[in-house]
Amino acid sequence: MNKLLLILLSIAATGLCALCYQQWLREADLRKIQANLTRELNLETAARIEAEDRATAYETEIARISQLRADTEAKLIEVTATLQLTEADQQGRGYSIATLAGELQKSRQVVATVQAQLAAHQEAIAERNGEVTDQNSVVTEANTRLKALTAERDKAIRQLNQRTAEFNALVEKYNKLVN
Repeated sequence: MNKLLLILLSIAATGLCALCYQQWLREADLRKIQANLTRELNLETAARIEAEDRATAYETEIARISQLRADTEAKLIEVTATLQLTEADQQGRGYSIATLAGELQKSRQVVATVQAQLAAHQEAIAERNGEVTDQNSVVTEANTRLKALTAERDKAIRQLNQRTAEFNALVEKYNKLVN
């Protein structure tokens, strides 16, 4: 009878060892999954930070271009005022039409150049706005993926905690049976 109990005890101990080994393997797999999720989370965070940095740089560039546009518009107003003064002066003083016409032509060329620059700056601003919009969509997508990864990680951790609690309860039952 004692021999039979000894054999049963050995079988039970071997079974528990196998159970512990199986649990250890499962937990190792879960730790690998958790490490992968953490790595992906870190990569997504780095990508989001980089996108935010680029968005900030684009906003700075837009501010610079807006300032250039304001300067160009001020220059346009100044050149237009000069043109108007030149035309008024031509009529009031009676200067040679050929001389003043040459100055008028130059002023108009400057106005055309400034307007072309203004148009180029407006196109650059529109392009930068498009890039910032693209960056904002990338940041939004990265945040969405980050939230999904976090939810997936939390679910895996809850499952791990539940399994660990079940195994702890089983060990307590076994300890009660042994004692």
